Formats: sequence, C-alpha cells, structure tokens
Amino acid sequence: SRRQRQMCKETAIEEAKKIALDKVPGATEKDIHIGLDYEDGKSLYEGTIFYEQIEYEFEIDAQDGKIWSWEAESIWD
Repeated sequence: SRRQRQMCKETAIEEAKKIALDKVPGATEKDIHIGLDYEDGKSLYEGTIFYEQIEYEFEIDAQDGKIWSWEAESIWD
C-alpha cells in the first residue's frame, strides 16, 4: 500500500540520518539537514551537518546505506 511505502521511506531516511550522525560524535538531529535526491538513476540521500563550526556534506546510497561522499570543512573557509 502507499502508506506502507511511505513508512519504509521514512525508516530509510532515519537510518541515513543515523549513519551520518554516527560519523560526527556529539551532533544531533537538530544539526542535520537531509533529503532524497536522484542522480544518474540512483537514489541518494544528500545532506549537511553543521556542528562545532564544521560543515559536513555527504551523500548516502538510499538502497544500501553506503556513504558515497563525505566532506568536512570549517564554516570560515
């Protein structure tokens, strides 16, 4: 059903948030912005985490949860 598919997607985005937040000790839900995107036919979660004056940008495969890209830089750069 449509509702079940929606629930699965929400679970997947929660998992993607956890994967990203686990890489930034101390960061919480309020520090992350994430959304689903499609690139070259693949579903990817793209997002940012702002924590302790560092901006982390990432892409996570929506199918298997693997991190495709991860970058960190000072917000002052």
